[in-house]
Amino acid sequence: IRIAFILFFAFFISYFLPRTGLSNPGTIVPQTVLFSFLLGFFINRSIQRKQSLSQGISIELASLRHVHHVSEGLRSASFVKNVLNAIKKYHASMSAYFPNSEKANEAFRHMTHLVYLFRPVDSKDVPVYMDILSTTKELALERQRILTSLNASLSSYSFIMIAIAAFFVVVLSLALRDAGGTSHFGCAAIISGILIAMDLLRLTDRLSESLIEKYKNLYMMNMKKMGHED
Repeated sequence: IRIAFILFFAFFISYFLPRTGLSNPGTIVPQTVLFSFLLGFFINRSIQRKQSLSQGISIELASLRHVHHVSEGLRSASFVKNVLNAIKKYHASMSAYFPNSEKANEAFRHMTHLVYLFRPVDSKDVPVYMDILSTTKELALERQRILTSLNASLSSYSFIMIAIAAFFVVVLSLALRDAGGTSHFGCAAIISGILIAMDLLRLTDRLSESLIEKYKNLYMMNMKKMGHED
């Protein structure tokens, strides 16, 4: 439906919009190249952002499983119980609040503080604890990457910049139509391409509902892998 509306709009203004009054519009190649450059740059940035988010979540989930399983080998029953409950609570928070993951900060800080403040009494627990401590530090880095990726969507200034470039291409294509440099159909095709490209950028930059549900389910499935069914 969205594409149909774009095509209708493009053909409508191409065939029925009054003459622009511009003479000798020249060529739209420089403006089109600028628009294409900005479009490619912003789409690539959005794709990289999603890839970084996906990698960060995958590493975080694997690291959480590692901490969970290794912690079970410690001899401090109270610490094991507390840290496993903290891991479970963090998963539940991320599953409930994603992509507003800042709301899970408290659960994450509680989990990491338990690890940082723990002091093994049994010397046999020291190597296990050092492994947990090292993994927890990696978790902190990955969580920062996740938060950064979630907050790195294109700014309004970026959309304004590419919208201005698109506006000039559309106006000049209409001027070429009036000067006989292109047909009405050709003008409509140019405008359609510009608008569809803008829509593609918007879709690439946003996190779709299906993607959000996918990540929420990953945290729920990770809990089940660790033996937490609820």
